[in-house]
Amino acid sequence: MKSEAKIKIMEIIWKQNNAALEIFKAIGKTNNIINILLDEAGLSIMGMDSSKTTLVQLVLPSSYFSDYHCTEPLEIGVYTNSLVSILSKVKNNQLIWKSSSSLALSIILKNEIGSTEFKLRCIDVQEDRLDVPELNHNVSLETSSVILTEILDKMVMAKSDLKFKIDSQNLKLIADSTEFGVICHEEPLQNEERFQSNIDQAVCLSFGYNSIQLILNFCKVSKNKLFLGLSSEMPLKLKLNLGDNASMSLYIAPRIFDDE
Repeated sequence: MKSEAKIKIMEIIWKQNNAALEIFKAIGKTNNIINILLDEAGLSIMGMDSSKTTLVQLVLPSSYFSDYHCTEPLEIGVYTNSLVSILSKVKNNQLIWKSSSSLALSIILKNEIGSTEFKLRCIDVQEDRLDVPELNHNVSLETSSVILTEILDKMVMAKSDLKFKIDSQNLKLIADSTEFGVICHEEPLQNEERFQSNIDQAVCLSFGYNSIQLILNFCKVSKNKLFLGLSSEMPLKLKLNLGDNASMSLYIAPRIFDDE
């Protein structure tokens, strides 16, 4: 009875198996090791990459899951690639997580025939606890991940820095490529079917090729509306709506460059 009680400290059943895979695949692009925090309110992750230029924040409230049970706070450190490898095998199985301590995470793939359990050994992740305040951005855009992906997918053909020039009227993206020359996307922001915008101040910011690839990877996680915030003195913020009050945010520091 005692060992059974230990197992019951944390037991969650995921609603969407593919969502779990896409979430951690995206996080794995920035963080090789993550701390997963669980308490009675839900699951959360906050982690900065080794270069200190990107930060990921994941908030999955208990309502995001089919069933959620966590009687006391748990902090579970895992290698992201190992977790993704297991999640890639879930397919049509029910996905269940269990843990009785920070030493191991049991991942169970269950179907009507039987179940497979992975007892993933956890690691001690030494990282500072970060507090990200709500920021007021110079430029705030709401759009869908489909629209943003459509635009950025063409811009990354340059495989170079991407410049964002946004004012109250227009969105303009510029990349210079050896192979394709200058690639420029421009469109008015008055079309509310594509963008809802709030522009307090025009911005001109550049982000590296790898940063734009990160944004594209994160856009694969959800087809819901997303928020894109840019400011001359703060990191870019990409916030994905995952449904059921869940969200995933990516913060990226811009390149520093001289105004032309």
